[in-house]
Amino acid sequence: MAILVNQPRWTGIAGPSAGVVVGVALMFAPALFGYTGTGQEVAHRIAGPVMVMLWIPSYWEATRSLIWWAGIVALGLLVASVLVAGPVRAVATGVAGALASLIITLLTHPGDVAKRYAGGWEGLWTSRAPNGSRGSEAS
Repeated sequence: MAILVNQPRWTGIAGPSAGVVVGVALMFAPALFGYTGTGQEVAHRIAGPVMVMLWIPSYWEATRSLIWWAGIVALGLLVASVLVAGPVRAVATGVAGALASLIITLLTHPGDVAKRYAGGWEGLWTSRAPNGSRGSEAS
């Protein structure tokens, strides 16, 4: 674990792109490797689209924190791959996909939001709204 923490972290679209590839690979894996009709197929066909759904919005810096939810889905897939009986190739695919997604999650830097564009909802409850008027504390 310390090895992953001390490595330079990915920024930009490299991490989300790799996460999307893992999610799409999990969606196609049951048909490609021939383990349809198993519990592993169900786990992969659920985890794959959910991972893609979480990785695609993380291309934008404001929603980059969704990568942590993709990591939680990967942990669930890892547990499901170990607990749900299935062919060896299905278990291996699930474990490999989950570990790949976890590594991508740990290597992707959530980053800071560079531009806030008037603060969004935050302007409603701060003491001074960006446009100069008082926020929710106005009388």
